[in-house]
This record gives sequence, C-alpha cells and structure tokens, in this order.
Amino acid sequence: MLKREDLRIVPLSDYTEKIEKGEVFSVVRYGDGEWFSILQCSRRPCNSDHHRYYKALGEELAVLLHGPQKYDFGFGPVTFKSIGGNRVPKYLAEQKIERDWICASIFARAAIQRKVLPFLQALQKKPLVFVGPDRIRPAAKLLKATHFVPVPLVNAYTELHRVAEQTLQALEQTPKPAVCSIAMGIPAALLVEKIHQRFGDEVWGLDIGSIYEPLVGVAVRAYHRELLQKYPGYIRSLKEELAKAP
Repeated sequence: MLKREDLRIVPLSDYTEKIEKGEVFSVVRYGDGEWFSILQCSRRPCNSDHHRYYKALGEELAVLLHGPQKYDFGFGPVTFKSIGGNRVPKYLAEQKIERDWICASIFARAAIQRKVLPFLQALQKKPLVFVGPDRIRPAAKLLKATHFVPVPLVNAYTELHRVAEQTLQALEQTPKPAVCSIAMGIPAALLVEKIHQRFGDEVWGLDIGSIYEPLVGVAVRAYHRELLQKYPGYIRSLKEELAKAP
C-alpha cells in the first residue's frame, strides 16, 4: 500500500526547466478534499475553504484516477493524517490504481521556501490563461495573462461547465503551446482533463492552487500569513521583479 515515503519529491525548478524548454506536461493534485469527495467519509460536508464534498464530484475524480493519462498525479501528504486508517491507500489497492505519485505540496513548498520567482517568470514568457477567483485577478495581470477566467470562491464545481467552456474558448484564441494556470479548489483536476481532451500536448494544464494569494495581500493558508508578516520585503521584491517583464 502507498506510504508517505513513496511520494516522489519534485523540485519546482524541474517544472520551470521543462516549461522553458517547451516540454509540455500537466499536473493534478489529490489532497484531502479530493479524497473526502471520492470516499464520502468526512463528518463535515466541506473542507476548510468551504468547498463541499459533492458525491458527483468524487465520482468524476475517481474516474480520472482510472484513466490512461500520464499527468503528474500529486498526492497530498496531509491526507495520511486527515483520513486515518490507511483508508486512501486501501482504496487505491482495492481499485488496483497504480500511479507514480508525486508530493502534491510542490507549489506550496516552493512558496514557503521563497523560490517561486523563476517558475512565475517562466509562466510569464508563455501565452498564459489564468483560471481562479477574482481576488487573484491582479496576480494574473502581473503575470501578463492573456485571459482570465473567474471561478467562484467556493464550490467551483457548481460552475465547472461554464468555467470549462470559457477556459477552452480562451485557449482556442491563445497561441500554442500555452499554459493554463488553475486555482479552483477540488475540481481543478477535472478542468485539466477537459483541457487535455481538447488540446492534448499543446497546453500545460497546471493545478497550481493557492500560491498567488500572497501576491495580492491575502492570507488563507498559514504559510500565506507567515510570508506576509515575516517577509513583506520578499513579497514586494517578487512583485517588482515580475513587473519588470515586458
């Protein structure tokens, strides 16, 4: 059965290098919210961000796990603690799901270590479609995104059809290869799949999550608060460096 030490640690610099070289890949991340949706085993109806664990959402996420896609599948290490009893590893074994799981904390870890600038600069240099809540729209502008697709701050699954339609339309209008940076909570992997179905290896589908909030002065994670309170100079210099891009 899957164990924490089985998760492959990928430094964000590896992704930066691939993007700079034009090597297209996609990343989806399964944290405790995704697993609670799949297993329907939470005592609470939603996660800390108030995203509900819809049964239909879990069913779609489970289908994706069984697919032939060669994405980088990220596994949230906190899941081993938040969903006890080896429930997720047992599910994977019972369902005969075998993946080369990476540690899903790749983006957050780099943000905590204050090493995200090269990655963000690599995104800036590619045609970029940005999917996320309105609060991070200024970050999309800073990264020179050609399109911004807004998603609900909570329960984005309820608008997945609209978000997917607008994202695919935006990507149709964007030169290839293009990057789609996604911050929409639990259903992000489903949007990555829809992008891949339409564009294949022409688009980087990146389930990046919540690394952009410190750039707009918002703290929804503990590491956001630490960055904003302890390293305001770093956040300021990060924005200044990104603003220098033509």
